[in-house]
Amino acid sequence: LSPFPRIRRLMPSDLARYTTVRTARIALGGVATTPWRSRAAEAIVTGSPLTPELALRAGRAAFADARGGQHNAFKIELGARVIADALIIAAERRA
Repeated sequence: LSPFPRIRRLMPSDLARYTTVRTARIALGGVATTPWRSRAAEAIVTGSPLTPELALRAGRAAFADARGGQHNAFKIELGARVIADALIIAAERRA
């Protein structure tokens, strides 16, 4: 379960851990006024073997343009890690 419950994730549609990701759709709900798709994160994982490092890189790409305030900047890294965790969980479920 997500420690940041307002983020919902759409899982990669064709994923197996440490195997090449053929296609991925990564989107977030609850972080913008409408669900927000991260094509940058999708591009990072598509065509690559999914590793924990790659998943975190994709998560950080999803939040690359985010700007936090004085009291909520930590949520950017938290959101990136939620995406990374979701990718790994999806991969483990596919294995």
